[in-house]
Amino acid sequence: MAQFQLKPKVITGKNIDGSAVTLTASHPQQLCLFQSFSDNIRTYSNTVALYDALPIYFSSTSQLDELRTSGGYLPTETRYFEYKEPSTEDTVKHELRMTPARIQDKDGKDREYYPTMAEKYPVDALRRLATQPEHGCYLDNIAGVMFTRNQLHRELAEHGHSRNSLDLLHQLEVSSGTRLEVMIDGAKSSIVKATILPVLVLPTREEWEANPDIKCYAQFNPLVTSSINDFTFRQFDYGTYMGLKRQLSQWLFIRLSHHFIYAHVDKPYQISAKRMLNDSYLSNYSKFTDNINKGIRKTLEELQDNKIIAKVNIKPEKKGTKIIDVKYELFPTENFSDCMRGANYRLRAIKTQAEQWGGLPQI
Repeated sequence: MAQFQLKPKVITGKNIDGSAVTLTASHPQQLCLFQSFSDNIRTYSNTVALYDALPIYFSSTSQLDELRTSGGYLPTETRYFEYKEPSTEDTVKHELRMTPARIQDKDGKDREYYPTMAEKYPVDALRRLATQPEHGCYLDNIAGVMFTRNQLHRELAEHGHSRNSLDLLHQLEVSSGTRLEVMIDGAKSSIVKATILPVLVLPTREEWEANPDIKCYAQFNPLVTSSINDFTFRQFDYGTYMGLKRQLSQWLFIRLSHHFIYAHVDKPYQISAKRMLNDSYLSNYSKFTDNINKGIRKTLEELQDNKIIAKVNIKPEKKGTKIIDVKYELFPTENFSDCMRGANYRLRAIKTQAEQWGGLPQI
């Protein structure tokens, strides 16, 4: 049974594969700072350096169906993206290799899955829960979250992403089983090798349905812990993010929230169409012009409708009469600028607090 037994700083239970788990609990100063925000005006969470740049998610299950063999298996997926290193501000090309999760479906057959955006919402909701002291913790010095099915369901439902209990269980299992390997392109060694949720302590399916208040635990990918320890996380408007309908809108909003630190109504953020499509892997059309005229256009309209972007300057790049790329200048609204100023203030306050504590301990 996966019910937790909580002793002083020790948690025991069983992982989803039935193996016993014993973890030492702590609540270090780093996590306290991760859980503090600049105000209570909005529903906040945190962006996480590098991890949030990983192009993990597929647009839809139909993409997976096209890749599956007749036996239900999926090939290893390799993706490339560019990431701006926070310490140097250099843009570095990275490689992501993904191995699918193998799940036993309701019909008793094994099938392989990669996460789609349906899996992203529960992981985002778990990170939001981890910003609350009663949920977020470090176990064996790695960041994670303790929760119940009801608590996770309420968090999702509050932001319009309710789902039934078995679908939610399946989505957590896919995240727990999808293995990620991240490296700088061309390097021989990896930055990290782990699943999205490396440790997931859940009850059986029968217990999951029968007892919605049974204790569960999810450990975050090690990149999340690294970001907390290194102060490379940033406050962002989670409520607005969860209300966005388009996948590319969500991706771009996270990117703006993490990197547009100088946001001012007169200072635009610049990004190209190719960069958006190449780094997000959320291209929904076979033709580049369709991705521009349909996908990106609707994304920018949604960001304007949600008072994130005030206006957009569009600069097509052509070779002859053919459009080969489009450069966008995104001017923020005053509302978004206020959010970014709050995030900047909060980060300065966090670093000041850490200095007053004499620097954070190495863990």
